[in-house]
Amino acid sequence: MAEKAERLPRARRSAPVYAGVLIGGASARMGSAKHLLKIGAQSWLERTVGQLEGAVAETVLLGRGEVPASLAGLRRLADVPDVSGPMAGILSAMRWARRGSWLIVACDMPQVSREAVDWLLSLRRRGVWAVMPRLGEGQPLEPLLAYYDFRSRPLLERLAASGCFRAAEIARSSKVVTPVPPAELAKAWTNVNRPEDLAGPLGNR
Repeated sequence: MAEKAERLPRARRSAPVYAGVLIGGASARMGSAKHLLKIGAQSWLERTVGQLEGAVAETVLLGRGEVPASLAGLRRLADVPDVSGPMAGILSAMRWARRGSWLIVACDMPQVSREAVDWLLSLRRRGVWAVMPRLGEGQPLEPLLAYYDFRSRPLLERLAASGCFRAAEIARSSKVVTPVPPAELAKAWTNVNRPEDLAGPLGNR
């Protein structure tokens, strides 16, 4: 028994961490696919994938969106059926790698940074099933630049089975932590939904 108790924490530490980039949205408010908008010569998607390189075991594209030729070699997973919104991509990822943990990243956060990714992953520890930041006290949770340990999958599955497709609802569990990122990292959680939002520093130039 003592031997088994020692092995469990080691197994958790050795579980691979993947990144899943959500590209299945309709981008209705933007009027064109957000992940293909450009930052200089790069698409938002190419920039996001670049920020994830070296931080995770593998970056996987989640959804049916068009992909630049430079990223054609990345693994792609289709959304699960009968589930709507980003939850369809998150569950697809977690069902594909049942013993893997996931850094989930939306395609409309063009200021995501390696520093923000490293901060999220630094909060992994025993007893924490997900890290879902909020940008300040009383602010909404940010489930689409967040860390999901493999142990959070049953929470998500139960939520989806109930007909609720809002991943942030799992934060009701005491196993989910909701920290405020350091101020210098907060811009990584800025999402861009409409053409008028493109005036920012990483807009469509």
